[in-house]
Amino acid sequence: MTSQAMLYARISVATEESVSVARQLLQGRLYAEARGWDVVGEFVDDGVSATLTKPDDRVAWQHLLASPTWFDVVVIWKVDRLARRVIDFLHADEALQERGAAIVCVEQIIDLTTGEGRAFAQMLAVFGELEAASISARVRAARSHLLATGRVAGGTKPYGWYSVPNPNGPGRVLAQDPERIDWVRGMVTRALQGDTLHSIARWLEAENAPLPRGPRRRANSQWSYSVVRYLLINPVLAGMTLCNPSQGVPSTRTRDVLRDSRGRPVVRKDLAIITMAERKQVLKLLEQRARRAAISRVLNTLTSPILTDLAWCGACSRNAPMRPSSHRGRGTLKCPRCCQVISLAQLVSYLERRLIAERGPLPMFAKTGARPADPIDLVKLDRIEEELRNAAEALIKDTGDADELSRTIAALKKVKARLQRRARVHAGRGMEQLNLNVEDIWRRCATDEQRRELLVGQIGRLTIYRGNRGGSDLDRTRVQLLWRDDTKQLAPQGVAGNPVHELFRERAEWVSFAEAARMVGCSDGVIRRAVETRKIEQRKVHRVHPSLSTPSVVDFKRERDASKQVAVQRNAAKLEQEVFRDRVEWVSIREAAEMGGCSLIVVRRALARGMIEQRTVTRPHPSLSRRSVDEFFAGQRTATNPVREHCRERQKWVSFLEAAAIVGCSVDDMRNYVARGSITQRKVARVYPSLSRRSVMDFKRRSKNRPA
Repeated sequence: MTSQAMLYARISVATEESVSVARQLLQGRLYAEARGWDVVGEFVDDGVSATLTKPDDRVAWQHLLASPTWFDVVVIWKVDRLARRVIDFLHADEALQERGAAIVCVEQIIDLTTGEGRAFAQMLAVFGELEAASISARVRAARSHLLATGRVAGGTKPYGWYSVPNPNGPGRVLAQDPERIDWVRGMVTRALQGDTLHSIARWLEAENAPLPRGPRRRANSQWSYSVVRYLLINPVLAGMTLCNPSQGVPSTRTRDVLRDSRGRPVVRKDLAIITMAERKQVLKLLEQRARRAAISRVLNTLTSPILTDLAWCGACSRNAPMRPSSHRGRGTLKCPRCCQVISLAQLVSYLERRLIAERGPLPMFAKTGARPADPIDLVKLDRIEEELRNAAEALIKDTGDADELSRTIAALKKVKARLQRRARVHAGRGMEQLNLNVEDIWRRCATDEQRRELLVGQIGRLTIYRGNRGGSDLDRTRVQLLWRDDTKQLAPQGVAGNPVHELFRERAEWVSFAEAARMVGCSDGVIRRAVETRKIEQRKVHRVHPSLSTPSVVDFKRERDASKQVAVQRNAAKLEQEVFRDRVEWVSIREAAEMGGCSLIVVRRALARGMIEQRTVTRPHPSLSRRSVDEFFAGQRTATNPVREHCRERQKWVSFLEAAAIVGCSVDDMRNYVARGSITQRKVARVYPSLSRRSVMDFKRRSKNRPA
């Protein structure tokens, strides 16, 4: 029986004429013909490296193993065409043995059916692996030598630099491109000023800056976010040299750059346009912007930190808190493992009700320093605290020199510490009871951070479970809440209570744009437009301080809600007027039938014949013209036509189903009554009603008067 053979060829670089795919296949066909084998298939892996890619990961080899055609041998040119590692060769041979096939080499006489042949094949695979390792070592050594001598080792040249002949010897070196280096300087300058990558890309487009060169660059391509970022994180901006610039995007770290014997990066001042410190600053700015961009804008707007790290998932075994998230435009808490979700607004409202009902009357405490016993020291300490309070308020409201106020506060703190040491007291170890309870402190909390701080001191454990029903309301069985057993509850920092907390009263009087948007229930853009139109009061302070007046925000919210309510009422009145006007001029099909004292079929037939005018509207609105309906029925009263006759007929005769509905029995009972002669029936086609309405009414009356 003639053996069947498969041909397999591989090449990593298409320019290698000595081991081209055509030559490998030709030699394989000649060898199979000489052995008397039939070639049933040819498989080629073109451009695939045997060192980097295993045979099992190659497309052609996978198709060969999965081929439905039976074969006895696989003919290859040499062993290194199949694998350059011993382990890869053994795995390929094992895969062929499972199919009952063997490997045959054209240039190397190998017989894998014997033990000696298999040992010889493994030795050839060892030498192939050694050859591949030697080639790789020579390439790395040559590349390292080129980089160490400052020469270009190949790869894509960074934007703003190009290769020129080496003035000190053979090869080429990297130098600044005078046509493009100014664009790179402009990008770095704008990045250091805080401009976004998008704005830098738009600036490059507006100035018609040339795009980076490259064989894959399309004619209609433009500057993009990724291209600008790729250029700004390249170490060549600081004069450093990438060890392998042709593979991937350069890292933001400097581990892949050329280094000296001490491990420090080698910097070429003729290539650098910024210093190492400036490059670190650029990378830091890019990292910060990337971190902020990774957070969804919807998540920043809708989520609140009020329950961060407080709610725990009880539906899975993971001992981790639920994280803030968003779902369909609403803030939620979500378990990162089992994806359990609960509405944040509903949960906060539920906790607020329980907090006020169960913990509201409890007194609140605040940390304070011990008071000296000497009256003179007490007066001095009160005076120093008052001066500290005034200086802090002036610093917050930005009504004086910040540096001078900072020095004043530092000096007052030193005097206060000296006075406390002399009086043998230590600040921060005492506790004083406030004239406020938990409910009062909760009402005075102006931000979600303060509310969260209060909940942290009150909640012992908050566990969320999966619910058993849906709906818009919170399922209370999902929430398991345990309160703390502490005897003294501390008030959040920034809420009124003692002289230290009074410094933060302005947090209740002034709010930020985000807090104002959350109070009003709108976006930041609406708040900014209200500030521009002077509907909300704004003060001039540093951006870290809240600048919008809380009363003006509340008034704006009240006006906004009132205007919404007026608009809703106006729209409702307008809709009511339109509906009334429609009811005057237009009627529905059922109303038209009631006007004429006929069935719906009569009206629909008149519509089909064009006797009644109809308009195209949505289903809830009437569509028949009242005038045309009146004219139609007026004509029917004065003239005799089939439609009118049918209407009169429907008044005198009824069907079995209608009669059964009138009497209150089944259709079969009605047929029995007709058979007995209790109800009059006429002989007509079955599509017409045949029972006399009068006889049906008389039978119904007799049935009621008949004794039970």
